[in-house]
Amino acid sequence: MTLDPAKILVVEDESGMRTTLVANLEEAGYRVIGCNRGRDAMRYVENDAPDVVIADLRLPDGSGLEILESLKEIKPEASFILVTGYASLETAVAALNQGAYAYISKPFNMDEVHATIRNAIRQQRLLLENQRLVENLQLTNKNLGEEVSERKRAEEALAERSAALEAANKELEAFSYSVSHDLRAPLRSIDGFSQALLEDYVEQLDEQGKDYLTRIRTASQRMGHLIDDLLNLSRVTRAEMRPEPVNLSEMAKSLAAELKQREPQRQVAFQIQDGLEVKGDPRLLRVVLENLFSNAWKFTSRHPRARIEFGAAQHNGKPTYFVRDDGAGFDMAYKAKLFGAFQRLHKATEFDGTGVGLATVQRIIRRHGGEIWAEAEVEKGATFYFTL
Repeated sequence: MTLDPAKILVVEDESGMRTTLVANLEEAGYRVIGCNRGRDAMRYVENDAPDVVIADLRLPDGSGLEILESLKEIKPEASFILVTGYASLETAVAALNQGAYAYISKPFNMDEVHATIRNAIRQQRLLLENQRLVENLQLTNKNLGEEVSERKRAEEALAERSAALEAANKELEAFSYSVSHDLRAPLRSIDGFSQALLEDYVEQLDEQGKDYLTRIRTASQRMGHLIDDLLNLSRVTRAEMRPEPVNLSEMAKSLAAELKQREPQRQVAFQIQDGLEVKGDPRLLRVVLENLFSNAWKFTSRHPRARIEFGAAQHNGKPTYFVRDDGAGFDMAYKAKLFGAFQRLHKATEFDGTGVGLATVQRIIRRHGGEIWAEAEVEKGATFYFTL
């Protein structure tokens, strides 16, 4: 069944930007209406509720948030994307708390706009499809009565759809992408001015003052790394998949060479199985191997000689790929924390990191229809297995 093109309402008081955005979206196949005032937008929402509203925060006769409130009353499943040139953390949080799907800042990138719209429409259709499925299931259960096997199949179908809905809802995490942009500037200022104090006023500072400033710089830089990792996690969730044949063996060899070049003094032996080819998104799969190889490299750093292995085996009749090392390992009692964002099984004083890498890996593996798990023993290494 061919779906009707989505209806999009663009509310923007800058005529040039509005014209460009409307033309670009019409060229992409959407049905688009553009207006420059809040009252006109309200009329369109009331008379012909759109699927997506892209509205400026500040309008000559009101606010984009007022349009959002009206839209949610008339068409709850519709998506609202807030656009503003006056970005702030408070604005993002307020918009998302009121039900906005996403928040982007001017000047915006059209690729990002298109990706956000596609994700919003996909989530809408999953919501409506799941709603229809629930209604159909209720009717089916009423008619089937004692036919348990048929009812079980319908419940399994509902579970599958619910899983798809959960995956779509996680794309709301894209809001972190916008919020993080507002955090970068003050962090750069903190780090930069602290460095300036250390360099330009070193004679006026005692050792304790220098230590304080060094700690401030370290903390701001760590926060910057956390933001970068959060952005990467958000991009992985929203990135469009482009599957193609991928040679994992060659990718692994390239990563091993990069690690050796970075720290040539380390004695690490790599064993990489040849001929491991899969179908998937090469960019995302490289992120998987980068994280797993970097972890293996990091957690073997305290051993004078180390070994890192990449290969494949069979698990429950499916090809299963693994990265194995003989490093620090971890206590399997805490394995449930492995793939949680910002969860760490080792102290920051032992090994650096932000605790986002494995969460990113898990998202990518799940987007490829696979699963990931690990086995380890303290000081005897760890093995991470994944399927695609």
